[in-house]
Amino acid sequence: MIMESGGILILFEDKKIRNESLLYGVELAKRMKSDVSILMLIDGVQKEESLLLNFKIDDIILKFKQELLKISITFTYGDKVSELFKFLAKNPRFKTLIWGGNEAFFSGRRPKPSQYWFSKVIDYIECPIVTPTLKTA
Repeated sequence: MIMESGGILILFEDKKIRNESLLYGVELAKRMKSDVSILMLIDGVQKEESLLLNFKIDDIILKFKQELLKISITFTYGDKVSELFKFLAKNPRFKTLIWGGNEAFFSGRRPKPSQYWFSKVIDYIECPIVTPTLKTA
């Protein structure tokens, strides 16, 4: 499968993986024939990863391999604003950012803008931001 440059970024935070964001990323990558980068932003200093998180990462890698999609996963520790800017500076432009962070940020329960780190960077994101939600019957 030929992959186009400038892929999809799925952004997670604080060791939480939102399945709806992950599944949306797989389907979008298949339609767009794009690579996928997963970025996990974690406050603080690097600590030993939990066994549960390692199992989740293994499941993610398996899912992408089953779909014949190219994936890269990056963990960063420290200030989320700074780490996101560093990551974006080192990587090519993305076609789409899939939000997998705090679901309240893009919902009606949005925290005050000055209280949430992503509000400091959202105006600098040049690609569309998608916020998948779980479908209910």
